[in-house]
Amino acid sequence: SFESPAGTWSPQNYDKQFRGKVTVRTALEQSLNVPVVRVAQTVGAKRIAQVARGLGIRSPLDENLTLALGGSAVSLLEMTGSYGALAHDGIVMGPTAFRQVIAQEGDPLWQPVTDRRQAVSPQAAYLMTSLLKGVVERGTAARARSLGLIHPAAGKTGTTDGFRDAWFIGYTPELVVGVWVGFDDGRELKLSGSQAALPIWVDFMKD
Repeated sequence: SFESPAGTWSPQNYDKQFRGKVTVRTALEQSLNVPVVRVAQTVGAKRIAQVARGLGIRSPLDENLTLALGGSAVSLLEMTGSYGALAHDGIVMGPTAFRQVIAQEGDPLWQPVTDRRQAVSPQAAYLMTSLLKGVVERGTAARARSLGLIHPAAGKTGTTDGFRDAWFIGYTPELVVGVWVGFDDGRELKLSGSQAALPIWVDFMKD
């Protein structure tokens, strides 16, 4: 349990089991909430929010421990863009709908000015990618292999309280893709990220 201005908060793991001390790798691979909140308590929510902002998150963020578990609503585009920075040696590039506009003769008429900057160090991005590869190889997204994914990939499943939202955001060295499944009115989906979003992601990546 954690004390907060709003009172005592007792986050639970998905399976309601407590495993005691585990490695960061195990915590991420198995989506264990309690160790992640412990890390957030050590690092500080303000620092986590700063890193998120650097990675391109623009949505309002609550600077408390719930931030570690996705307690603030963030768009799929923002999340996918931030994972793209991890795939690109820590360099964040602002998403754009068009690469360029070309005249009929082949001359470039327009291309976007992209927001490109070093958000996290290449070393940090490498370590995060290594951790997120474990999610696909051994963790909550391991069924990607049985669904036919053969390429090296890194990613993370996500499931909100009450099974309202199911996520999977993942990347290969060439492509980052985010999938969200849910109802617009916030009704329960009753499916996890691994059950609902991951198969869609795998089908798209295989194509």
